[in-house]
Amino acid sequence: MIILLHELAKKTYHQFKEDILFKEEDLKKIPLFSSLKWASSVVDIKYLEKIIEVKIHLDAELIMLSTRTLEEVNLLVHNEDTYLFSESRDDDNEDIINIEGNEIDLYPYYLELLIISIPSKFVKDEDYYPHGENWEVISEEEYNKRKENNNPFSELDEEDL
Repeated sequence: MIILLHELAKKTYHQFKEDILFKEEDLKKIPLFSSLKWASSVVDIKYLEKIIEVKIHLDAELIMLSTRTLEEVNLLVHNEDTYLFSESRDDDNEDIINIEGNEIDLYPYYLELLIISIPSKFVKDEDYYPHGENWEVISEEEYNKRKENNNPFSELDEEDL
């Protein structure tokens, strides 16, 4: 979505919804990404005197590879953020993004929101854990259970001490 500044000046508030088409080369850079089912946004724009406030609500469904088993996992993401833009070059505030030209391209902000919405670990709801010769992956609960049962002094009675 590209916002034209001369269109913003007509009204102080705009809202629009759109389906987002991400570039395949951008999505392939996401670790463990498999495919994108859909992505959409609701954008609220407030045009203040020298500041343009853009609030983006992003929703998407991705298919990712499980960080445990590398099986496909459906992942729903929801995120929102507010960006401040200014046409003025005088503003040195690092929270305000200076506008180049007479338009604002929201695609980089959509992509940023999508990427930061993806958790670092995601697993499929399963009881299967990978294993091999002389190794296995176990749950934290199983680890604690084995740790408790692996005490070499557990067989001794207090009377024997």
